[in-house]
Amino acid sequence: MFMAGILASVTIGQTVLKYSESFPLVWFGITITKTLNSVLIIVPGLISLIIIYLVWFRKSKVKIE
Repeated sequence: MFMAGILASVTIGQTVLKYSESFPLVWFGITITKTLNSVLIIVPGLISLIIIYLVWFRKSKVKIE
């Protein structure tokens, strides 16, 4: 669940960056364009949702006795 929170915060941060109109942005020699930023919004968001689904909503098949 900790990773889901980290990935959700990355998604929020990239979304804020998207609306700040500061593109292209060079960060440690990597040019971040609007397209790359869109990927950086979608991928961590989806991974976060998958982790949340697997931890909270999927029924465990292991019985603890």
